[in-house]
Amino acid sequence: MPASYKLDDKVHQPVHVNWRDIERHYGLNTVTGVVGLVQQFEQAVHADFKSVSHLFARLKARKDLVNRNSGEALQTGVISSRQIF
Repeated sequence: MPASYKLDDKVHQPVHVNWRDIERHYGLNTVTGVVGLVQQFEQAVHADFKSVSHLFARLKARKDLVNRNSGEALQTGVISSRQIF
């Protein structure tokens, strides 16, 4: 946690309050956010699609979003291009 948490006595707050602040500050670049994005990717795999090209475009967009956020949170990509095929 940042030093400001100690200075502001936030360390004594309940964990869920601190966690909410951290998620608000860091957004989807957290592991929890990445898990949510991976779930969205999996939903896109199983959703109905108009054409194969539409499906691949949707999957690529989700993959790029997941990997962009996981790269910041986990220092690695989560979904490879091979997994789409």
